[in-house]
Amino acid sequence: MQSNKSNIIKLAQPYNPADIEPNMYKTWEESGYFNPDNLPKENIKLDDAGNEETHTIILPPPNVTGTLHTGHAIMLAIQDTLIRY
Repeated sequence: MQSNKSNIIKLAQPYNPADIEPNMYKTWEESGYFNPDNLPKENIKLDDAGNEETHTIILPPPNVTGTLHTGHAIMLAIQDTLIRY
């Protein structure tokens, strides 16, 4: 397998968010998914009266009696993901 020196140099450079994120954010905005009204209709659940179901997400605060660590953040992230799914 032959390596390409220009690719190696390109990968060795540190990540610069200013080079990547403006285009990525523009793509997200153009997709329309920042607006909840544009979500795919098959993901919307209706109640018995035909109205969109609503729900509230209540996440407990982390236990702050000790030192906060990534376990606190991952617990909340997992709960949030499961509830939204």
